[in-house]
Amino acid sequence: MINNLSHKRNIEFVKESATQLYKLLIKSLEHDLTIADVEIIIYAPNGQLRYVP
Repeated sequence: MINNLSHKRNIEFVKESATQLYKLLIKSLEHDLTIADVEIIIYAPNGQLRYVP
């Protein structure tokens, strides 16, 4: 039971972190990406972003 709660907290942390990253990298471009009909974004990490899973 404790392990299950820990797992749920970890999933929530990952979701929150992913949402923050999305807001930083994509949200401001969302309108332009929609207008340009972009379907795929290629992520090419550099520097510290290399460590983002």
